[in-house]
Amino acid sequence: MWLRRIWIRIRDTVVKKFGVWVDKKCPLIEDEDDLNGEKAIREVMDKSLLEESIISSLEKAKKERVVKVKKRQGRYIWEVRHATFVDAYLFLINLSCMKREWLQRHIKADKTTFSMELADGYVLELTEGWKRMNAEALLRISKDRKYTMKVYFYKGETA
Repeated sequence: MWLRRIWIRIRDTVVKKFGVWVDKKCPLIEDEDDLNGEKAIREVMDKSLLEESIISSLEKAKKERVVKVKKRQGRYIWEVRHATFVDAYLFLINLSCMKREWLQRHIKADKTTFSMELADGYVLELTEGWKRMNAEALLRISKDRKYTMKVYFYKGETA
């Protein structure tokens, strides 16, 4: 019972932070090779649709001055301030195009990683405690270890 109350309190806090920024349009890929001849929705999402959803959510958050954008090597890197790993996780699952069931959880060296395969071999990863950049969490979309999008979640003001 007490755990449920704590979870509800965390969820409500994050919805106050990120609830306004969540994008509502993100369709899934339709699979035309269904055995019954009907179109079935696969549990695989297109990378560009997910990126657009994340970017539009972060653009709305940029107005609140909690998000900063940097450009390195022609790619954008987003930084969210005053956020924890729980905030990053709830930001991810509150996207309208996400389902919690799609995420796979891995624990390696006391770091929790949630991952999901996207279409065309891309992978979405949310990693806890990215020490290299002093970040609480890192959300990235990559293919063959080359990222196309990174979002760092920092606890304090400075990186």
